[in-house]
Amino acid sequence: MPPFAALILLACALLAPAPAQEPSADAVAPWVELARAPAWELPAEFDFSADPICTVDGSAVTQRDFTRWIALSRGAPLLEAQWLRLAGAQAADEPRDWLATPGTPVAPAAALDESGHAAVFEAWCRSKGLEPEVGAEMVAQTLRLPRSAALAARRASLDAVIGFFAGRGDSAEPPPSTRALLTRAGRWQEARPLLALLEQWRSAPGTPAGIEALLAASEPLVLYLATLRSEEKLRTTATFLDHDLGDTSVAVIAPAWPSPQAPVDPPWSRVGVLHIDAGPIAAAVRPALSPAELLAELRAYLALRRVRAAASAPEDATRWRAAVEAELRGQRALLSDEAVALRYDGFPTPAIWRAWRQAIDGTWQARFPTGEPTDLVREFAARAPWASASAGRALKACVFDAPEPAEQARAEWERGRQAATGTRAFHETRYDRLVNGSSAAWRAQAELAGSGAAVIVRCGSEWLLARRDPAAPIAWASELETLRVLQDLAAIARLR
Repeated sequence: MPPFAALILLACALLAPAPAQEPSADAVAPWVELARAPAWELPAEFDFSADPICTVDGSAVTQRDFTRWIALSRGAPLLEAQWLRLAGAQAADEPRDWLATPGTPVAPAAALDESGHAAVFEAWCRSKGLEPEVGAEMVAQTLRLPRSAALAARRASLDAVIGFFAGRGDSAEPPPSTRALLTRAGRWQEARPLLALLEQWRSAPGTPAGIEALLAASEPLVLYLATLRSEEKLRTTATFLDHDLGDTSVAVIAPAWPSPQAPVDPPWSRVGVLHIDAGPIAAAVRPALSPAELLAELRAYLALRRVRAAASAPEDATRWRAAVEAELRGQRALLSDEAVALRYDGFPTPAIWRAWRQAIDGTWQARFPTGEPTDLVREFAARAPWASASAGRALKACVFDAPEPAEQARAEWERGRQAATGTRAFHETRYDRLVNGSSAAWRAQAELAGSGAAVIVRCGSEWLLARRDPAAPIAWASELETLRVLQDLAAIARLR
């Protein structure tokens, strides 16, 4: 039987509803095979300059689709900066006649022009002992964006601080919603010295003293703004993964909801919603992506699209509300599920993590609607102990661009010599496994089967040379970790 045919049969076995009672030994075999299966194949024909780029499962991947995905996946800091900037603009437009003489128009906040932004950035570089070129490169590396895009994100964040915290006209008071957020968070007194620095800048915006005051206030206030709006952001923002926003919109932001306890309508249905166009964000980051990176993003987009299409899901508004409620509950934890997903599991943005989580949950609930299969979890852990989060750390491995240098390096290893350095060190995350529908680390561990020999495993367009590291054995996996592995495999089966 051809390998792809076997995988199709395997996927069909995993996708069928579970019978009430399953013999554990027989039930676990398809899951073990899926855990050691190769990655799913991309379409043979695609063209990133054409529209559509390709057609998969009878559905086209248009330039609009891919532009929105690139903006969300690779332009996240720019998107976040735009969300903050628009939140600041909404706060700046709040009426504050009660702060001024009745009937007197409230003057808008003083905005920074290009020269003002340049002066603030130069002052920041001086404070760090950096030349402007080095400072710009440091910002770009921190945000993982091209230099021009990174500096644009920094400027948008500074504009957000001015709109959200600065006074208007003759008043030093911030917008009413800003003061309410600071008071509710217990930060009002703590923030007042920073607000005073903003007033120093407003009184002398073009002077060195004014620029220094703005610089001293802006960095802590950006963190304040992100922290203060963490809950509000969940209630006021959405992306195209939550709802088709039309045109080329990648995300929306709605005005703040009057009360945290009030029922929340999804942002796209509210009056005053503002749309963020994917085009400028994608245009800022896409030219810097290599062909291999574009291919990886296409795979990531297609994987999520296919799994979501196969998973049962409620209508968009219900799904959005459920995601908000889950995240609000998670924020009370010391380390939320979202924080784990972004810091350790490799998910690029909160929006993509939420979409994957909902797809995985929907797939798993459809497979096991009556409860968790405890016997299956235990049997799988016994049969496939290598399907663990620590599998990659228990390998000595490197990655090559072609099989030939990998074979040469393996021969060196077998002769007891140090292998040549690969094109990069091996690092695999949970997100990598989901996107590829496969784990190179698990496959390598399964093929090694306790021997000390080295194996070569293909992972996408690269080849992994690996052998077990005696100093770092695979750690024992808890039932909860094994359950999550099986949940991921249930979603991966949809890619076959």
